[in-house]
Amino acid sequence: MHTLNIALNDGFEGGGFFYVKPPVPVLHVEREETDDGRPVVPEEYTNYDWLNSLKRENTSDLVFPTLQTGDVLIHNFTLWHAVAPLDVGTRYSFALFYDMDNPAIQDDFYNADDPFHVAFYHEIEDLEIDLVFVEEMDEGQEEIEIVEKNMRPFEEIELDTYDGHLFRALISGTDSVVAEFVMSYDMYEYTIVKKIVPNDEL
Repeated sequence: MHTLNIALNDGFEGGGFFYVKPPVPVLHVEREETDDGRPVVPEEYTNYDWLNSLKRENTSDLVFPTLQTGDVLIHNFTLWHAVAPLDVGTRYSFALFYDMDNPAIQDDFYNADDPFHVAFYHEIEDLEIDLVFVEEMDEGQEEIEIVEKNMRPFEEIELDTYDGHLFRALISGTDSVVAEFVMSYDMYEYTIVKKIVPNDEL
């Protein structure tokens, strides 16, 4: 995700937008990153406890860019940034966000009514599979729709689906269930493997 921040005025004193300088890359040394790809910064900058007392002053770690009315600042989601309290006046800005398909921020914008992409991977060596979509009807009835017939071992198919949708892997040409999957937007790949039956159920 990228942010485009437009300054709508400059008639205030102190505070304002600032960012934490990213660590300088060191040759042959891998940069430390968080799980979503942001550079690791000092621990005190990852909470708001220190922010209310922050003054507008550039340091070795913090930068307060000077923005006049109409100036634009563009940065991506990996930049640690915030707004420090003003001393005098009111600050106005207009922020736009684009490149919203970035996987690092999908959870912030997911809508349960939106479809998402998944993949099914068939990992059983000696079996062909029919992949079916199961729609639960009234009074416990089910309607079965074949999505992929005679799926061969080590074959993968991709499709769009919705949160909570139910799929089953059947032995081709039969009603025998090999695996069952309930779709979740935070999971992309589903692997079809043989069920392991505990000894006490044999």
